[in-house]
Amino acid sequence: MANTKVRIGWVPWCGDVNHRRYFGSASEQQSWMASHLTTFSADDFTYQRENTTMDVPLNFEQLTGCNYVAYQNADYGSKWYYAFITSMQYKAKETTTLSLQTDYLETWLFDFAWESAFVEREIVTSDEIGEHTMNEGLDVGNQVCVNRNGFAPDELGDNWWENYVAVVATTAYPVESELTLYQSKPVGGDRYGGIYSGASLMGFDTTADFQWFTNVMTSVGSADAIICAFMMPKAGIKSTHPVGNGHGFWIDSYDGAKSLIKKYSADYETIDGYRPKNNKLFCFPYNVICMTNLNQEMELQPELFTGVSAGKKNELSFINYFSTDSVSGYATIPMHYNQAGIDYMTMISSDQYPQVTWSVDAFAQYMTSSGIGALFNTLGTVAMMIPQTRVAGMAGEISKAISAGTVASAATQMTGGLVEASIKPRQLKGKTTGAMRIAMQLWTPILYQKQCKADIAKAIDDRFSVYGYCIEQVKVPARTGRPCWNYVQTRHADFNGKVPEYAMDAINRMHDEGIWYWHVDDVGNFGLDNSL
Repeated sequence: MANTKVRIGWVPWCGDVNHRRYFGSASEQQSWMASHLTTFSADDFTYQRENTTMDVPLNFEQLTGCNYVAYQNADYGSKWYYAFITSMQYKAKETTTLSLQTDYLETWLFDFAWESAFVEREIVTSDEIGEHTMNEGLDVGNQVCVNRNGFAPDELGDNWWENYVAVVATTAYPVESELTLYQSKPVGGDRYGGIYSGASLMGFDTTADFQWFTNVMTSVGSADAIICAFMMPKAGIKSTHPVGNGHGFWIDSYDGAKSLIKKYSADYETIDGYRPKNNKLFCFPYNVICMTNLNQEMELQPELFTGVSAGKKNELSFINYFSTDSVSGYATIPMHYNQAGIDYMTMISSDQYPQVTWSVDAFAQYMTSSGIGALFNTLGTVAMMIPQTRVAGMAGEISKAISAGTVASAATQMTGGLVEASIKPRQLKGKTTGAMRIAMQLWTPILYQKQCKADIAKAIDDRFSVYGYCIEQVKVPARTGRPCWNYVQTRHADFNGKVPEYAMDAINRMHDEGIWYWHVDDVGNFGLDNSL
């Protein structure tokens, strides 16, 4: 008796595209086929050969919409064979001839070993940020600047410039004499940041204090003791103590550098407003953390920061080191980046702090340098030595000095110099640098993100959803792990099993071309939610 079983119907995949329904077991597969191949069923067909024809006792119209056949040659075994209907031809009034092409993958799905292979691409079963970073070779387009909110407010404030102070390097400073006049006292320098300086550093919180210092230093003949003047964040100074004259403060000696940590809130929620399905979009080069001070710029890979998570704002830490010399500035370094607590290899450093100028009174400077000021001070000393009861006689003493020609001679010799000095304008010392950046409030480090434009991000995201990520490693390909479909593409696959060689070659070729394993009946619908 003829006892070949035949089932005919429709399945949601076809033979010319590598989409297949995945089943966890042969019994599950057989059950699914039995419930879907219902157009025609018979248990009394004669022996059916592979890739040939089959005569079915139905007219053409009755088979419209059918694309698939399952058959079992029960006399020779229990195996079910699955085949695509490639064409249908009229044979008789109630007979149609079907041309069949074996669906090798579904037929031998459970007969070959699922072993390690070189996987070029696949839809991954784990997708943490930074887990998959292979270069895809995709054009990211002209990226846009987003999330330029700078550092979060903290000890340095929203804007460092609001907390900047003037600092002078000087070899002397003014002190009060016994006569309530000022005189210059030398200072011997100190260590700052572990490096010895021949000059000492003084800071001034106000413009008035700074001007007082420069004016007095000029009046006592020590204008040249001021080596330079610059601005720096007061928060970057380790410690200070007051100056005895009440104007300004001394910067204390220290080793190392003052450091402050600032926070930056990085966006791991969207790419230019688009919310991706695949977390690789939050990695470089689709999403970039940029650190710049307009002197240097560094691109950082967001995935290399420790503990970042998709779908939220992540707080990144940056440490800032401050120098206290006129030729340096500050350095900004990411923390918990690239498996380092502080990654010094990605440091950016500013150019020197903004240099400033100060004015010098030409008349006062001449008075000091010419000795006239000293003469007046001498006369003042003589006057102070005269007892109060002899004030009336002081005039006589001064008259005697004048009649002797001392003062008269000096005045005659220096009159011309005094007149010339008196009409000279105040002279500027030092130099000004960084003025434009200061005016634009761009002296502080700036952090921002560069991201793909939303339309490009969506195009890349869709590509990842359909074709997975570039893997380029030897592994067991993933056929499961997603709710709707998995994709895998191998290179030179060589799966083996108790399968005819021609069938095994076809299966290996399908995987090299790329194949989608579907876990739902809506095969080919990439609009489904396939999220992990």
